[in-house]
Amino acid sequence: MSSPSPAQYLIRLLQEEAAQAQAEVQAIRNSLRYRAGSLLVEAFPPSRRSFSVVRALLRLFVEQARRGRTKGVGIATAMVPEAALAADFLVLLPSSGSADPSLNGAWVTTDAALLAAVMDAVQVPGTVLLQQLDQVVLRRLGRWQALGGRVNWQPLPGEVYSPALLGYLQSLLDSPIEPCA
Repeated sequence: MSSPSPAQYLIRLLQEEAAQAQAEVQAIRNSLRYRAGSLLVEAFPPSRRSFSVVRALLRLFVEQARRGRTKGVGIATAMVPEAALAADFLVLLPSSGSADPSLNGAWVTTDAALLAAVMDAVQVPGTVLLQQLDQVVLRRLGRWQALGGRVNWQPLPGEVYSPALLGYLQSLLDSPIEPCA
């Protein structure tokens, strides 16, 4: 069996991104905050039905208390370093790379999953500097840019990158990616 073409790979990547977004929406809809807010919206304008909404709210809070989940939706931020949340630059290096010492306020990692968790947790996005391509991080770049964050791509000389991932990255960047020699 042959390997998938870059177009098939991009399609699969986008399908996974859509599935992840749908899972996030479902998690939000199942959250206590969303369900309680929905019930409160149903209570207005005040009518006889408002009394049944109060009863449904009480039932919802009791149900959530029994399950031990009263927090709503969020990611586990315990694994996200505080230094990463305060950094101006988030840098993803390959495992063999080293950080540029002139980058003040930079948080550097070789762990793409950890960078993805930081990108999900950060409130005010800064700049992500990529020297490695990983699906987990690439899936978050569109949201990052929508929140006002910047993305810089600095490929390492002599490194070979997946054409599908480069194509996906190119679709998110303003300037064209120069082909690696």
